[in-house]
Amino acid sequence: MPLQKGVALTKFLFGLLRTTMILKASPSCMSNLERRIGMQLDQATLEDLLMPTFSYSMETLNVDHVQRILEHFLAMDQATGGVSPCLVEDEHMMGSTSLTPLATVSKLIDRYLAEVAPDVNLKLPKFQSLAAAVPDYAWPLDDGLHRAIDIYLKVSIES
Repeated sequence: MPLQKGVALTKFLFGLLRTTMILKASPSCMSNLERRIGMQLDQATLEDLLMPTFSYSMETLNVDHVQRILEHFLAMDQATGGVSPCLVEDEHMMGSTSLTPLATVSKLIDRYLAEVAPDVNLKLPKFQSLAAAVPDYAWPLDDGLHRAIDIYLKVSIES
């Protein structure tokens, strides 16, 4: 497949990634798919990101792949000159009907964090690093992030 954005549907690429995880494909194959998905992460859905760890020993969601995909997206966004807070006034950004790809991804990660927060196998450093990966200026509102942190803390205290 050509290494261009939009050549393959994001859902298809996530399906391929799940298949490579099941088949225990080479790390370079998985990395290639993560990079391709990262190029178009703004087109992903929450369901796409919810990838289980294919292991008999524990049932948990695979946060590592999502983190690497996010890192690829953020690197690509920086390289292509994504919208920075200095270039867009807050009023204009908040009033915009279409979100920038970075704002779209931040909302997606917001929802993802809230979804994975109840996972008792999710360690605090992984949760923190994923939440901290998105630049502060990309979060249109912090409400979803605060909700995810609240869920994570409640589960951590109970277990």
